[in-house]
Amino acid sequence: NSTKPADAVAHFPRTVGYSSSGIVLAVGESVKDLAVGDRVVMSWSKHKTVNILSRSLVEKLDDCISFEDAALFHIATFPLAAIRKTKLELGESAIVMGMGILGLMAVKLLSAAGAAPIIAVDPVAEKRELALAQGADYAFDPFAEDFEEKVRAVTGGGAKVAIEVTGNGKALDQVLDCMAK
Repeated sequence: NSTKPADAVAHFPRTVGYSSSGIVLAVGESVKDLAVGDRVVMSWSKHKTVNILSRSLVEKLDDCISFEDAALFHIATFPLAAIRKTKLELGESAIVMGMGILGLMAVKLLSAAGAAPIIAVDPVAEKRELALAQGADYAFDPFAEDFEEKVRAVTGGGAKVAIEVTGNGKALDQVLDCMAK
């Protein structure tokens, strides 16, 4: 079939993004708790110079938080929500597939939540090293012949919690094979 549904057609120009931070340039007349010049963090914003957003998507930013850190605010809720959904308990093993920004955040948040051990998985050696520096206890290559066996060995039979942030179907299958019964 050569026809595509309307929502499958790309519309240009396109902008991407989830979260950002910046300074308020203007406020709507009904907004009473923000002013021009306020430092803010934004959810569901775009990566562009100016965002026009509903007040519900904008929060005032404390001076002690950098714009760079604040820009990660919204996307950090993605791995945090995953951890909450798994109902992780202190001392339970966790595995994270993919050490991009979301995977690295997941490692840090799992560490703060008391997961042990934390296994980071990525085919890129530099990303595995970074994950170890961020709090992972082990870092494995998913393409290694003995990958699943290594995970089972360090978790005592399989991970209790898994977070897959690659968007790759094979990675999802792999992590499911590494789970405890």
